[in-house]
Amino acid sequence: MKVQLIQKCTFLSILVTVSTQNHSDAAIVIVSSSKEATLDTPIWFSAKYQDYQKGEEVNYFWKDDLWTFQRVIISNGSSNWSIIYDSKIYSDYTGARRVTVSAYGSNITELVTASFDFILRDTLVGDTLTYQKNVTIPSPNFISTGNQTNLTALVHDPEDWLKFRTKKAHFLWYISSIPGVLPDVKIHADCSTPSLLLNLTDPGTYTIYVIVSLSLYNISNDTSYRYASKTDDVSYIPSARAPGIKSPSEETALPTEFVNSFLHHSTHPTHPPPNAHNWTCDGWWPISYMHKDYFFKVGFFHNVTTARDPIDSVTVNGDTWINNGDILKLNISCSGSGPWYSCNKTVVTNYNITGNETCNGENLIAETNFDECRFNLSHYFKNDGSYTYLLMIYNDVSIMRRNITINIYRGKISLT
Repeated sequence: MKVQLIQKCTFLSILVTVSTQNHSDAAIVIVSSSKEATLDTPIWFSAKYQDYQKGEEVNYFWKDDLWTFQRVIISNGSSNWSIIYDSKIYSDYTGARRVTVSAYGSNITELVTASFDFILRDTLVGDTLTYQKNVTIPSPNFISTGNQTNLTALVHDPEDWLKFRTKKAHFLWYISSIPGVLPDVKIHADCSTPSLLLNLTDPGTYTIYVIVSLSLYNISNDTSYRYASKTDDVSYIPSARAPGIKSPSEETALPTEFVNSFLHHSTHPTHPPPNAHNWTCDGWWPISYMHKDYFFKVGFFHNVTTARDPIDSVTVNGDTWINNGDILKLNISCSGSGPWYSCNKTVVTNYNITGNETCNGENLIAETNFDECRFNLSHYFKNDGSYTYLLMIYNDVSIMRRNITINIYRGKISLT
């Protein structure tokens, strides 16, 4: 047996290969799932024979480790299964769980079995995302004080099941300037949508908390889903979007370039326009109107991020015309908030900055950090000539590059 793991978006798949007698190729069952489940909300599974022959009748036997099972007989190479675990019955059974599917068909004489492990939780699953639009930050978990910040609660919601059953949504944000201390709250915001726009203008480390509270319609009579508390139901995987529900606008959707934002150097930040409010709610979470009965689900997510003032200027003082045998001495200072890091490179010919230079590149002196952006640089040039001294200073949210032309001469310079 060969087992291979494949990760795709919100789904995790396990490929199990078992040899059979009547098929020329090995029968492959693919078991996919939405990975994590919350009590009273569904988790979906799918099994498929990749070498299924048209017209072949396949028996699928689904079961979990909490006494729920179902048999499906179809002339199809795939079978879907979904479960909703009722919190009134299964609140004591959260944690690691397993679903197993077994299958055989008219052309398969050997039973093929595959299993999938998932996590069952009593609270909503999710995370928080911090990013700044049109700004690429060199280091993760850092933001620039010179730009507007978007905080988004990423609620694990495969197939948008939560969104299209929401009667009311609350996203309560707490931002503390002391890590791990919730009472020291600098910003408290209540939104009905998952994103918060704000300006963190003071450098420092912030702990960001969000409490997600959803009032969800009770659809316990909906036979589209298999309830673990029932014995007769049908398997079903819903469509990705219910009819009549509008998609989020491009303005409020997360930017597609965010995934690669930490792979490149930073753009020079621009200060946002003045905002009379400390924060603004943003994003998209639809509200539906259907049955009267509803229940609550809550999630608690947090992360830590550091805000830094970007480096807007670098000042270089010192004589750049050096008599051969003397040592170059430069006094450097810069703006922004620290710690700062610096590195430099010397080339013989004129050098044009490309904007792609980094402090871990070839021929660059090892970086050093300091608590105040005021330091001295010295260098000895053995030969006469004109040199380019490339200086780089960065502080996790911005990079400043400066070309300094150095001239080494012999004798005296006549000013007449």
